Amino acid sequence: MFENVNAELILENGKTFKGRAFGRINKASGELIFSLGAVGYQETITDPAYAGQIVVMSYPLVGNYGFNLDDMESGSPKLAGLIVREKCDVPNNWRCEMDIDGFFKQHNIVGVEGIDTRALTRLIREEGTMKATIKLNGTAEDEACCCSKDLVGKVTAKDKYVYECDSPKCKKIAVLDLGVKASQLREINSRGACVTVYPARTTAAEILADNPDGVFISNGPGSPDDLADVCETVAALCKAKPVLGVGLGNVLIAKAFGCTTKKLKYGHHTTSCPVKQTKSGRIFITNQNSNYAVDKLSDEMTVSYKNINDGEIDGIEHKSLPVWGVAFYPQTENNPTDTGFLYEKLLSANEQGEVKTNA
Repeated sequence: MFENVNAELILENGKTFKGRAFGRINKASGELIFSLGAVGYQETITDPAYAGQIVVMSYPLVGNYGFNLDDMESGSPKLAGLIVREKCDVPNNWRCEMDIDGFFKQHNIVGVEGIDTRALTRLIREEGTMKATIKLNGTAEDEACCCSKDLVGKVTAKDKYVYECDSPKCKKIAVLDLGVKASQLREINSRGACVTVYPARTTAAEILADNPDGVFISNGPGSPDDLADVCETVAALCKAKPVLGVGLGNVLIAKAFGCTTKKLKYGHHTTSCPVKQTKSGRIFITNQNSNYAVDKLSDEMTVSYKNINDGEIDGIEHKSLPVWGVAFYPQTENNPTDTGFLYEKLLSANEQGEVKTNA
């Protein structure tokens, strides 16, 4: 009934790309961005930080090894829509449980294939991130993008939950969930930590009442300017405990200490972005998904990492407190493992004489 449904991607600048719809057959609107990842499309699609966005996959074939329940980064995809050059209708992998069309139908996400994603990616690079609408059969009337300002509220946990740890030297790590990836929780837990995940609007007093050894401020969607209440919580936590923030958590730490932030022209969305550690000069390959960056530092903060591709600030640290932020994701499953030591740095921050300094 819904085979070969014509679709149009209508951009804010008036340009139109035509293709074929798959998944949930319905219109959608959101902020149009591109992802440069060549692998890990399921992890990208289920990353909560893509909430409210229409994601263009620059790699031409998507879905060739299917989808499975084990590689989900959240309970369901949060992105508004997906644009691909070609979807694979016959995936081939022993772990495959469904194809991309079935996965999108199950989770009520619309996708469009048959679009020149290379041309579309170049256009976004030249003109910047913009709003866009997916329409079907050219019959829908034009509409403004209705992106919510509280995207974090849509993806954060509804209630507190715990990843238990059996280690006799188990550390207690609190995670402020702004849109955390499940693999990040597993990585922290696997290093000997009991991980307690708190909804984004949990107060600092509630978190500190559980007396964690450290706090992880997660990645997530949306603008830091819309999260003034969360920024106040982050500021209070940073003054009381060792804190590591990633992605959105990074720019919230920056704002909490008086730094300014900015929206990037087209964001950093890739699984292979090189960053340079300022102290050692070492290069690390990182996984990134961020639309905002630190612009100007306050007197309390210093730069710890720089993006090699465009020179943006990709890491900050406090000059006297055990507080660190990075624009990239530390080690996650099926992605670069170069920066997994950041988890150990957070876990060891309270150990006298054992604070890791290589990060």
